[in-house]
Amino acid sequence: MAIKYLDAKRLQGTNAERLTLVPNSITENFFNTSNYTWTTAGDSGNTITNGDDPTGQGASAGTLSTTRRSYTTIPSGNTKTFVWKFTWARGGSDEANNSILTLANFLWNDSTPTGDEKNIKFQCSNGDVGFWRAQTATASVTSTQDGTFLQATGTTRYYTVTGDGTNWKAQSWSDSDRTTDEETTGDLGFPADWTSTDAIDNLTFGSFGTESSDFVVSDVSVLWDTVSTVNLPNGTIFNETDAYKYFMWDGTDTWNQMVSS
Repeated sequence: MAIKYLDAKRLQGTNAERLTLVPNSITENFFNTSNYTWTTAGDSGNTITNGDDPTGQGASAGTLSTTRRSYTTIPSGNTKTFVWKFTWARGGSDEANNSILTLANFLWNDSTPTGDEKNIKFQCSNGDVGFWRAQTATASVTSTQDGTFLQATGTTRYYTVTGDGTNWKAQSWSDSDRTTDEETTGDLGFPADWTSTDAIDNLTFGSFGTESSDFVVSDVSVLWDTVSTVNLPNGTIFNETDAYKYFMWDGTDTWNQMVSS
């Protein structure tokens, strides 16, 4: 039996067939240290709290004496199609002096890519600027460098970075449902050699400079190839004919079971 498309947003098939419509993904929090090994280098102000989504987190606090960074190896991806999510809480004493979260294929150390290296990063700089950048050794694509992505001290923002196969964009919201107070970079291009360079396999957060750092990053996950693998509109309903259950697609990576009233 094959999946039946009853209309644009209603499908029918077996449980096994529904599960084929889930992208190859990493949905757990990378701060789950049972599955990911974190290393901290440089200044010792970073700490890791173990836990799966959403309890695990990484924190950076205190005045910097040198570059501080914590990093882990993640399942690799070399594609322009992905969804990267995380939560960033900026503390009240954060001077936002060069704080960073990056997906890369090299070990970031306040450094730019060389050779076949690349990264895509979120950065707060100089206390008044927040920006996004996708970069290889040959080119760099950067969002506006202003206060748009520099959230206020004492606030939490929920971020999603999406690559649709051609362009990428970063968005943030003030609520965990990602519906309120949206900020966005708009569509940005990739460096021309993005997929001909080495695959991304590293996640790093940290700070550099001489000011105080005070932020927590949590609930970090990446879905590689999610758009090309599953291209269904948000709200699509799947009727499981063998389990007699109904599920609704969230538009990104999850089927949520519908409860009968």
